[in-house]
Amino acid sequence: MNGSSPSLHSELHSVWFQRVAIFLVFLLALGVRLYWVAQKTGFHGDELTSLSIIWNGVDGKGNLMHDAHRVYSADELRHFFADETGGWSGLSQDLRALWHDNQDVPHASLYYMLLRCALTAVTHPSPEAVIWWGCALNLLFFTISFFTAARLLCERCGRKMWPVFALALGYLNSIAVSNTLFLREYALAEMAIVVLAYCVLHLSDRLSDGRPLLRPLTLLGTVGAVALALSSGYVNAFLVVLWAVWLTVRAYRYGHLRTTAIFLCTVGVLSVATCWAVYQGFFNYVLDPRIERTSEKLQAYSFLAELWMTIKGTARLFILRVFTPVGTVLAVVGLWLTVRHRRYHNVNIPWGMWLGLCLWVAVYMFVVPWKDERFLAPGLTLLLFFMSTLLPRVLPAVALCSLATCFNADLISYKSRTNAIDLDVCHRLVLLGPDAEERKMAALLTAETGPRQELVIVESQKEVIRWQSPKDSTFLLLTATYESPHIILLRKYDVIRSGKLNLWMNFYELRARDTKKARQRIGLNALRHRWLLSPMPELPR
Repeated sequence: MNGSSPSLHSELHSVWFQRVAIFLVFLLALGVRLYWVAQKTGFHGDELTSLSIIWNGVDGKGNLMHDAHRVYSADELRHFFADETGGWSGLSQDLRALWHDNQDVPHASLYYMLLRCALTAVTHPSPEAVIWWGCALNLLFFTISFFTAARLLCERCGRKMWPVFALALGYLNSIAVSNTLFLREYALAEMAIVVLAYCVLHLSDRLSDGRPLLRPLTLLGTVGAVALALSSGYVNAFLVVLWAVWLTVRAYRYGHLRTTAIFLCTVGVLSVATCWAVYQGFFNYVLDPRIERTSEKLQAYSFLAELWMTIKGTARLFILRVFTPVGTVLAVVGLWLTVRHRRYHNVNIPWGMWLGLCLWVAVYMFVVPWKDERFLAPGLTLLLFFMSTLLPRVLPAVALCSLATCFNADLISYKSRTNAIDLDVCHRLVLLGPDAEERKMAALLTAETGPRQELVIVESQKEVIRWQSPKDSTFLLLTATYESPHIILLRKYDVIRSGKLNLWMNFYELRARDTKKARQRIGLNALRHRWLLSPMPELPR
């Protein structure tokens, strides 16, 4: 009895030391995120899309567009920064509209519903309040994800310091921090993937122990995890399928193929039904034209080019945004040592799960239009846990390099405004919006218009002359990136400056020409032209 006391005391000391270390990592990760939330001063264009969607459209009737030929004041533009109806009535009205059709085909409505609930407290137009309440929702997702991952790693690794450094690497890097600042569904997707991984490992343990899967709590928990993953990103369905196939193979090895197949089929049906119950338009994604563009990437003429872009873009994100160049060198050295000595960290997570995860991330980055951090973020945390098992010798140093990226302002995304110039240079902004899609761009201007500014949407460049404010000596013409002023405008206006306003729009600062001077200049040019074309007089002989 007495002989075992020191061992028991040492074991308890090890457990508490690990828990304290993990909690300190959490506090550091939370503090870093709160700091950058406080530094966030503007909205990315896609975040403004989220806001216009959750408050049931710009016009309050589900229409994500403004009307042409109507002058909007700054107050009218900003009305979707607050719930105008207010209370439970406004919340239920918007949730009902989001359940029916969120008008954003590539995304389900779960995140929009949760964001709408989080912003219920915002009752007056305030971008600052929207930032804090929206990011608070993402901080909740981060907290659930962190402690789920901590439990997963501690259960699989025992009482060692490896989970502490793995958690630091997974949650203290610039991509993970930026994901918390982004008011889109990717923070929810990150949490959903971690919860799904924990659930799948639980099912794997039941198979290996010979315990039955067809139990009410096991079934309900699995259905909830799968439905959460599917509702936070349609592409997550591929990961669900990969892990389901892996569980089926594992069940075959243990002689439980029949019951496992019944269980997985039941989970699949109930999960899809749950997703449809949460969002009636869950299957609208089949109408997304981007599905056709994705299939074009599989053609022989574009496959290799897209594959190279995927490799290059993903490597750039890991080298610059996660590991840093120094950390990348350390990781390569650590991987070489692991391969040479064949000693990786023994974590009780089957290789089939890691293989499915890596394949899913690779396919995800291949099919997305941009090799952007937002698309890597949902699977990045688990992927870094896998890399941590291969880098036991250099993991603390690599985690420290990753931590350094959290304090570099140039590496933190989504903290400042989208637009490249100050819009408050004229009384009235003129947006060229010939169709509904281009009129939606008005949402990108909402947060940065001055308190006394106006916006008008015109359907053609001929209408610019009519709708320009007489108060402006110069004004901004805003167009889609593929538009530019035609000759009909260039006859009336000089272009003072121009450029890209954001990823979707161009700007042109125009100034009306002095018509009297323009006529004089035209007359002089005509006289000069006539003189050059007139025949030379003959010289006397």
